[in-house]
This record gives sequence, C-alpha cells and structure tokens, in this order.
Amino acid sequence: MPPEPLERERRPECTPRPVHHLGGHELHNKCADKIPNNSFPGWAEVPRLPRGTW
Repeated sequence: MPPEPLERERRPECTPRPVHHLGGHELHNKCADKIPNNSFPGWAEVPRLPRGTW
C-alpha cells in the first residue's frame, strides 16, 4: 500500500473562515490579534461546521 500523504485536503466544512469579533471584551480582542501566526488579525476564526453539529 502506498503511504498516506503528509498533508490532506481539508473538507470544505472544516476550512476556517474569518468572522467579526463577537465583542464584549476589547482588551481580549486586541491581545488575540497580536498572537504570532494569527491568520485573521482583527477577526475571529471559526470552522464551517455543518448545521446541527454545534
């Protein structure tokens, strides 16, 4: 059997997407935006989960 690839394609519903910060804690949002390798500074990141799974 061939070895499994090191990187697999993500299922579309698992791909992160940026959304506006939920708000409520400005200091937390500013701190989170400064985390190294943050893909979406100024935004929150959520997966595209199928309806009913959360």
